[in-house]
Amino acid sequence: MKYPKIHRRRRIEGKVLVQFFVEIDGSISEVQVIESLHPDYDEAAKEVIELFQTDKNTPKWIPATKNNRKIQAEVVIPIHFKKQKRKSGFH
Repeated sequence: MKYPKIHRRRRIEGKVLVQFFVEIDGSISEVQVIESLHPDYDEAAKEVIELFQTDKNTPKWIPATKNNRKIQAEVVIPIHFKKQKRKSGFH
């Protein structure tokens, strides 16, 4: 994940809470931000989760089970934005 370009120099840090559902087939649906940092960061966080839908190299989620039956499950994930300092020189 990359910092939204417009905010790289502002050093805004924080977290975005993203909610979605894992369906019985392991796909995800209804991705939404439930705790916002800034619209640009919110969009970047949603894009990370949505990659699980579109990236063919990413395995599907393992669905939840109840009474030995697969069920839809709600998931909430915090995505933290923290600016890292660049290393200088050769190591």
